[in-house]
Amino acid sequence: MKQFGESKIGGDDLISAVKWIEDMMQSEDFRNLAARLPPPDPGALDMIANPTIRAFIDYQMHLCIEELTPYRRQIRLIAERLYEKEELTGDEIYALFN
Repeated sequence: MKQFGESKIGGDDLISAVKWIEDMMQSEDFRNLAARLPPPDPGALDMIANPTIRAFIDYQMHLCIEELTPYRRQIRLIAERLYEKEELTGDEIYALFN
């Protein structure tokens, strides 16, 4: 089984996420958890046909946004540097966080 973390950057990430969740849907406990999630507002995830999978991805995206919000400044700096250089070393990224 392909691991979620092995996906390519870009559009393949959403395809990998859907496949990952489809695999998780084999578990009754996971299906019950995902079925309780509210459907997301119309938007970019509308291309995902299964409403339960769409709701779970939307839920996970909101959790990620919450976790990353304190690092907004650093993320912006990384984006700006990548726009300038197209590539950063680990040390360069580390320096942006300190």
